[in-house]
Amino acid sequence: QNITNNAQFNEDINSFKREIKRFERGIEILDDPELEAIKKAFISMNQAFENPHYDGWRLFQIVFIVSMIADIVYNDNKDYLSSEPYNYNDYNIAETIFFPTGGGKTEAFLGTTALSMFYDRYIGKNYGVNTIIKYPLRLLSVQQLERTLEVIERANEVLLKTEEIKN
Repeated sequence: QNITNNAQFNEDINSFKREIKRFERGIEILDDPELEAIKKAFISMNQAFENPHYDGWRLFQIVFIVSMIADIVYNDNKDYLSSEPYNYNDYNIAETIFFPTGGGKTEAFLGTTALSMFYDRYIGKNYGVNTIIKYPLRLLSVQQLERTLEVIERANEVLLKTEEIKN
């Protein structure tokens, strides 16, 4: 029994350390002058979420978003992220957000989506698929679609005010 518990404990500790590393890597990438587009996209994403109905990120939301940054920029920077200092190799990992109803999961993944959309625009991508969202429950999907469209609308307003990525 104790061996199993100790093994599980050690596995959980290692998992936690990996999560910390993913978050630290995201912060490092935001500060990296070679990857300036993601920093600009991060600022734009935050501007898109500035509104009277949203009073700021919850801790798990911003940690999730920052932890996804290496995944967002990887395809356009494979050689750079695969070398020092990043040694990025998490491209076969899928993330799942588990939090109670009303906990802010939607904003966490919409923030990540907005970040990714802005990043695409900053690197010159003007068309194509960025994100596919599928909701399993009909009633929930209508509510989530409204929230998604609100974020996209606010992101578009930020986009229109940003000279650097205007079309």
